[in-house]
Parts: sequence; structure tokens; C-alpha cells
Amino acid sequence: MAKVGLALDDQNGDLYLEPPEAFLVTGVRLSRATQSTLYKSILEQKVPPERAASILNLGIAKACIEELTNKSPMNHRIWTSEK
Repeated sequence: MAKVGLALDDQNGDLYLEPPEAFLVTGVRLSRATQSTLYKSILEQKVPPERAASILNLGIAKACIEELTNKSPMNHRIWTSEK
């Protein structure tokens, strides 16, 4: 079990005031978060698995675009229908 509390720095006799790693937190302040921002963050963290049908249809669309324009589009441009 880790010892929690103040400790003396061996070299100078000063207090060691660094918090343990478990107390170091990152992220959003709950007082400033909204349900919408929290939900968007959750959705960004969850990556859905790729489906075989999606991969096949994306390949077909990419091949057709390459044949018509001689350019290879990026996947996100196909999904969002960007030019």
C-alpha cells in the first residue's frame, strides 16, 4: 500500500509536495460541461467496428470515382459526399 502524505526531500530537507499520480486529473470541469458536450465526447471515444458491407461499398464507390475522375478520394470525403 502506498504511503500518502508529506515527505521530506532527502537532499535539502524541503517538503516534497508533489501529489500522487492518482490525484492528477485531466479533462473537462463538470461545472462547465453540458449534457451535449459530454455526449459528443462519449461518441468521439467510441469507434464502431467496420462492417464488411461498408468496406465493400466504400471500395465500389472509390473505384467508380477513380474511373471517372482519375483521382483517388479519401474515405471521409466519400462518407460526407464532399467534392
